[in-house]
Amino acid sequence: MGGRCLLQSVLYIMCGILLWIVGGETHLNSVYNDGVCCPVSEPQSWLVATGCAADGTDPMCNPLEELQEKVIRLQQENKMLRVQQEEMHKDRLTEFQIVLDAAIRNTHKLENENRNSRINRRTSSTLNFLNYAIFWVKRNGTWSKN
Repeated sequence: MGGRCLLQSVLYIMCGILLWIVGGETHLNSVYNDGVCCPVSEPQSWLVATGCAADGTDPMCNPLEELQEKVIRLQQENKMLRVQQEEMHKDRLTEFQIVLDAAIRNTHKLENENRNSRINRRTSSTLNFLNYAIFWVKRNGTWSKN
């Protein structure tokens, strides 16, 4: 008798999980507690407990069909969400690429300005030296210090 009750309890739990998945029951405990150790002579008692006809003639009470429809609907929804997520990732990647390109252009511009600044400083130093040399030659008449 104990094994039979255990088997029946497992069946009721499985039925409760199925009902919970298809939205027929909000609390698994209520399905489990109501069905523990009930007579096994009623194999479809869980259908009757949920308001479905025991003979299975009610088309709205076909849990397997409902479950299949829900799985298909969830798979389609998952696919749509995946496509939306991929599009969002592509958009973000494009935005990041634009920012990266702008940063690279700015870096090249700053490097050129830095290089030009160093060239200008060297040129300025050279011009200062040449101006001093011209001044010296004009003042002394020669470059030598004699």
